[in-house]
Amino acid sequence: MNNDIKITIATVCYNAVNHIEESVISVVNQTYPNLEYVIIDGGSSDGTIDILRKYKNRISLIISEPDKGIYDAMNKALTYSTGDFLLFLGSDDHLISFDVISKVVEQIQCKSSVYYGNVFRNSRNDIYKGHFGKFKISLENICHQSIFYPREVYKKYKYNLDYKVYADYFYNLTIFPKVNFVYLPLTISYYNYEGFSSSSKDEAFAKIVDNYIRKQNGLLAWFLRKFYLLYKYCK
Repeated sequence: MNNDIKITIATVCYNAVNHIEESVISVVNQTYPNLEYVIIDGGSSDGTIDILRKYKNRISLIISEPDKGIYDAMNKALTYSTGDFLLFLGSDDHLISFDVISKVVEQIQCKSSVYYGNVFRNSRNDIYKGHFGKFKISLENICHQSIFYPREVYKKYKYNLDYKVYADYFYNLTIFPKVNFVYLPLTISYYNYEGFSSSSKDEAFAKIVDNYIRKQNGLLAWFLRKFYLLYKYCK
């Protein structure tokens, strides 16, 4: 295994005292040695920082200051991260095992490709998985808890703060036609499916998503999305 590949794991959090420690433990106990761990906190007041201080010698960077929301915090993480690849892990999510990063690195062959795997959705007790092509990503997003973005991507593209819930989906739609995406048949993390984006609406994103998919992925992808949504809501 090539330990020269540096992996950054970034977590953004705010008042996450009830679940942040499980997430932290899943990262600091990874067997892969070349790991950077960045935590961007939005100025928590509930004891989150006290938990993070317990692991300060095993966390590369902790920043705690007010932000403009989750994607503003994620943009800060993009700025401060230095790894060859970057994975975002939610404060209420955790890595599937202590050796999962080692397993991912074993399969990395190109430092300019995006690598992604599966996630276990806790509330549904299922695995959200599979290869994404331009048609599938036109219907649904790849969970960011399973995506390893290469440095040349995450240093070039930022999250659009106009989209309060689905900026991560917009991000992936933007880069998908421009970057090679490589599917890894591995489950990367436990994903709290009842979190922020799964239960919220984003009116700004809803206004542009159809036309943006048509622009990025073509007329056929746009048509299939329309047909799929019609079928889904008429069932």
